Amino acid sequence: MPQAQLQDTQVVRDPEVVALLLDGRRGRYFEPFLGRACTVSEAAASCGLRPNAMSYWVRKFGRLGMVRDSGPREERGRRVRTYRSVADQLVLLPPAAVSVPSEEYFRREWDPYWERFMRGAILTSLEVADVWAARLYRDEGGRLRREGFPRWYLDASVTPVSIVGANSWGTLHLTRPDAEALQGELDALFERYAARSSKGSDRTPYLLHLGLVKEPPTAPE
Repeated sequence: MPQAQLQDTQVVRDPEVVALLLDGRRGRYFEPFLGRACTVSEAAASCGLRPNAMSYWVRKFGRLGMVRDSGPREERGRRVRTYRSVADQLVLLPPAAVSVPSEEYFRREWDPYWERFMRGAILTSLEVADVWAARLYRDEGGRLRREGFPRWYLDASVTPVSIVGANSWGTLHLTRPDAEALQGELDALFERYAARSSKGSDRTPYLLHLGLVKEPPTAPE
């Protein structure tokens, strides 16, 4: 990480604070105050809490040294108090017991991207519906699968067209060195095209996801 990205950063080592911030539910109540001034009412509305419940969390965050009073704001002719995180960024140094975010945290962070990716995949499918075919089959485990492929694979009279869209899933059985090499290539590929990315009238936004994780064991059927 470039040193410039660590400006106005506070390192948090307190296990209680780290566990709170990484908690998928309670950590949300801190988010409205991160890097910006926010009233209790505004924070409550963004988190779906009652203002008195959010006041409890503001007091707790204050006792833990996570938020500070950032002064009053004029609002509808009256002065209301605002609060802000003690730094624009927090770096968490947790013990192993609390270092892994919860499943709820990952779902909250990733579900909006999956939703956007799915809508994009549907749009791409509609664009190529006339030249696309679907194969239904059962895999080695007996599960029903559906796989799309271009019609010109079957019919030479169908003119091939350029399809910009990819959604490949698979299980790769790799050695650790091969997995590390693949990860390096994926990172380099992303960085190469990220360097060429810029907004412009001749540019189309594409949603890209590159992922590589160990496949969790499946429960025996």
